[in-house]
Amino acid sequence: FPGVLQKPSIDPDALQQTLLDLVARVAAELGAIREREGAVLAQFMLERCHHVENLIGAAQSRLPEVLLAQRQKLQERVVELLAQPDLNRLEQELLYFAQKMDVAEELSRLHAHVQETRNLITAMEPVGRRLDFLIQEMHREANTLGAKSADLTMTRIAMDLKLAIDQMREQVQNIE
Repeated sequence: FPGVLQKPSIDPDALQQTLLDLVARVAAELGAIREREGAVLAQFMLERCHHVENLIGAAQSRLPEVLLAQRQKLQERVVELLAQPDLNRLEQELLYFAQKMDVAEELSRLHAHVQETRNLITAMEPVGRRLDFLIQEMHREANTLGAKSADLTMTRIAMDLKLAIDQMREQVQNIE
């Protein structure tokens, strides 16, 4: 029985070279797979960035109508409060409406975060942690936009933003 009573002769140098060649080939294939996956992830993230920017644009174009509606609502409340003067209540109402009316800052920060996300995606270095942080910030801004929204269309835009950002967050977990 071959191999039972005799040891097969194996050239250790040839075996070592074969193993090194195999490891090099597997490493090259793995690198190519990672590059292809990275390109697909980058494309997905850029598409989501474009979608988020479209939503930001929709919110910004809706903003004048929302502000007008809130201004009319505020004027009605002021007339009501002046009929029965309560200056503390009037001040509270004015502060409440002032906070609710200003979502331009959130939209501006969202836009800046999208631009930085684009910059990071094209960087040739590990950016996963920074992207994760940016996505968290984008989600925070979208939440604030939704919380401040006194308009059904703006609420829907905020929900769509949160969905798109959440899709990005899921993919960022796969980025180094």
